[in-house]
Amino acid sequence: MDEARQQQVDLFAESTGDHQWIHTDPQRAARGPFKGTVAHSFLTLSLTPMFTSEVLQIRELTMAFTYGLGKVNFCAAVPVGSLVRATVSVISARQKTSGVESVFGLSYDIDGSDRPACTAEVSVLYPGPAAGHPETASDTIASCAQAEGHTTVGCACNSPQIGLT
Repeated sequence: MDEARQQQVDLFAESTGDHQWIHTDPQRAARGPFKGTVAHSFLTLSLTPMFTSEVLQIRELTMAFTYGLGKVNFCAAVPVGSLVRATVSVISARQKTSGVESVFGLSYDIDGSDRPACTAEVSVLYPGPAAGHPETASDTIASCAQAEGHTTVGCACNSPQIGLT
């Protein structure tokens, strides 16, 4: 086991108060249902900003606010040390008076698994220069160069080892 990856899980446990043995006790977890420690589900979900910033280019970005979550499902445990990738889909982008509200669909996939670790819809508000100009909403959200012309992009770059990979 990579100590740095377990350390990421341990730090998440410390910050959230979730010290359940399946996350933090490698010896006991080795005899448990997952044959080793697993990352917290919310640790996986907390990677959303990292993955979206890897695959999306937001023009004229001044800041971003997570606005809400919808349809979050934790489908499979993520063993510590696993490679996790995310697929990001732009579900919608609409102009509001306060900026552009975008909804992204994310699927967090575990390398070598048929089931995703997590699926979620994440709403993000991008306030800024486009606020108040409805004609610019569709121009504000653009997929990155590697996925030009597509609304769904995937990211394996800088994937976290779970800790996450």
